[in-house]
Amino acid sequence: MLALVFLGLAEIWDDFNLILKIFVLMTIYSWVKNHVGSTLIGWVIFAAVAFFVLFDMWRFFGTVYVMWMLLMFGISQIIIDFFFVTPRPGQEMESPVGTGLDVTKRRQDVAHMQQGFAQRFMKR
Repeated sequence: MLALVFLGLAEIWDDFNLILKIFVLMTIYSWVKNHVGSTLIGWVIFAAVAFFVLFDMWRFFGTVYVMWMLLMFGISQIIIDFFFVTPRPGQEMESPVGTGLDVTKRRQDVAHMQQGFAQRFMKR
């Protein structure tokens, strides 16, 4: 029974690996087409990079690609929230817009800055 579970996980991993390679291949194609174009040199660069990334260095590049995608899909937001947004000990977490007074004050400040800019501009 345990062997069947491991065989199932191996098949799932192989499928995931294939899907990931397809996404990487599309990313490489998009990058080469946008930066080099669809010329002969573009196709040569695409083939060389695709072979190098997908077959020769896949263990390294696949790991880096998965980590990069996880970072891009929100892990970085969790880290930022945890380290920078959470209150320090003894502080109380406030709502970004508590009563609306801070928004009103910001609007007044912006209106004052715009009015001052218009007056300075007209004096020239």
